[in-house]
Amino acid sequence: MKTFLSTLVIFIAPTLAFSQPHEELANTIIGYSCKGDDGGSMQLVLAEIDGELTLISPRPRKEDSKPIIEKTVDTSGVHNGYKFVNDYGVAFLSRIEGEWIYHWSTKHGPFQATCTSLDELPKNLVMTLYEIMTGGLSLSSSDTNAAPKKTCEATQYMGDFDTSFELLNGDGDLVSDADVFTEPSLVYFGYTSCPDVCPLDVDRNAHAVEILEMQGQSVTPVFITVDPKRDTPEVVQDFASSMHPKMIGLTGSSAQISAASKSFRTYYKAHPPTSGEYLVDHSTFTYLVVPGEGVAEFFRRDASPEEVAEKVSCLIEDR
Repeated sequence: MKTFLSTLVIFIAPTLAFSQPHEELANTIIGYSCKGDDGGSMQLVLAEIDGELTLISPRPRKEDSKPIIEKTVDTSGVHNGYKFVNDYGVAFLSRIEGEWIYHWSTKHGPFQATCTSLDELPKNLVMTLYEIMTGGLSLSSSDTNAAPKKTCEATQYMGDFDTSFELLNGDGDLVSDADVFTEPSLVYFGYTSCPDVCPLDVDRNAHAVEILEMQGQSVTPVFITVDPKRDTPEVVQDFASSMHPKMIGLTGSSAQISAASKSFRTYYKAHPPTSGEYLVDHSTFTYLVVPGEGVAEFFRRDASPEEVAEKVSCLIEDR
């Protein structure tokens, strides 16, 4: 993604907890949980595989988005962090006055997050790492103590959302909600020029979809722009495909976007332009849409990828 570096998490932590028989992987792991200046949360995990640092989470969406990762040193030559470089920008994770600070710069400007060490690596990331190191083998076959199926309910009564729309996809074709929502979908309204909030939220949704994929559940991430003036079909297609291969990017006329926003009861308002540039205020909920049923749940932006995936998994299993 264009600000893909905004979702990195890093650290060497030999004491991370692994279930048998994978304790030997612990010495290869690097990981942090980070909180951004805007309140968004991130997880970043690396592993040293065959002598090279490899990004484990978030997984790069496209081959050309894989960063070059280098260790950094302070003025005395002591290792104090990492540098990440790709076509989209530069990021650093550095030890500064006793804190791990993650900082990245993109065409939209700088952004910063404060990070703390993960005490235990989430199971889905253990599985991802193990599959990479063993050529695609799964841990699920050895999991004989599967938990019983859970039942769950939406956070609150969702009401009668319309969810209908007619918008343009990345090819410029007119599509309806019935064309887009062919399976459970995570829907987010934002804009591609958003300097911080949107990239984090959309990447969080893409990460949740990856977790669900690892569990054998298919969910489509959907991005609907609230900035149709700048977000042409080509722009939303590029943005969506850089975030996740399955993500559907949608735009349209001002009237079409307004109608779609009203269907989902979202809010947006563009600021007056300054030197040709402008920001757009907008709501930041992510909606779970189930075909034939409508909106089944919504997620606030402070929910982690794991929390979103767990709730979505439970809700679609019950259907």
